[in-house]
Amino acid sequence: MKGGSNKLLLMIAAYLLITIVVFILFGPLKIGGTKTSASASVNEEVESRIIGNTGYVSTVERVTETSTEVSTETTVSTETSIEKEENSTEQGEAENTTAASTETAKTEENKEIHYYRFKVTGITTILRVRDSGSMDAKVIAKFKNGREGYVLEKGEEWSKIVTKEGTFTGYCYNDYLEFTEIKKEEFLKEYVDQVK
Repeated sequence: MKGGSNKLLLMIAAYLLITIVVFILFGPLKIGGTKTSASASVNEEVESRIIGNTGYVSTVERVTETSTEVSTETTVSTETSIEKEENSTEQGEAENTTAASTETAKTEENKEIHYYRFKVTGITTILRVRDSGSMDAKVIAKFKNGREGYVLEKGEEWSKIVTKEGTFTGYCYNDYLEFTEIKKEEFLKEYVDQVK
């Protein structure tokens, strides 16, 4: 029995020693817990312990009211900053539009009109004249090599042309046209105003 009682006493001593060490390291544990402090923005002082359900509920209500106020203020400031951004964007767009229209006006004033005559070259069969500058556009005439006329609008791929006689206008693919710059006086008089 002595061996069993020695073990029991040894276990009790170990338990007490562990309890004392835990008490020293972590301090006394409060029964019932503590309240969570709301934040620095809560104006009223929060009690350090919970006294029944009433104290807990009132604390939660205070915290909720405070957080609602904060989120409302944040929403208002966010809306204000969005309005400021929209206003500055609108002003920027208006300024850009004004600047672009001014540049366009200057470009049009300074744009010098060039007058060209064309001659069809490099065609093995015929060159199709179309009603707009696209391969899908309707064919309105067919030219052979050597056909001549005037250029109303010279584009990068397609040019709007008028026949030498002035009978009709259409679009031809530039790869098969040879362009020669001429004076305004040499251009077809009825179409001088349509040159771009």
